[in-house]
Amino acid sequence: GLHDDTWVFDVRTHSWTEMNPTNKPSPRVYHTMVYDEKHDKTLLFGGNISNEPSDELWEYDYEKNTWTEIKNKAKQLYTSMWHLAYHVLFSH
Repeated sequence: GLHDDTWVFDVRTHSWTEMNPTNKPSPRVYHTMVYDEKHDKTLLFGGNISNEPSDELWEYDYEKNTWTEIKNKAKQLYTSMWHLAYHVLFSH
């Protein structure tokens, strides 16, 4: 089955820790993730939820242990599975 858990990897100890945030994205497959070094956040985009493509964009803040859905006010994002393009010049 699908899972909606959040794990972080500590490069110093080479260990994984489950974070258990209260608000989080729905379980999905075929999503993409990227780390935003400028803002120290992880972004999750798209995927497939219950056999439906998703255009959701979520941001994970490690320090606060929170996922926040980022709503695109300009126009709808294109649904995506397996790929993501990200450039810091266009970040919020």
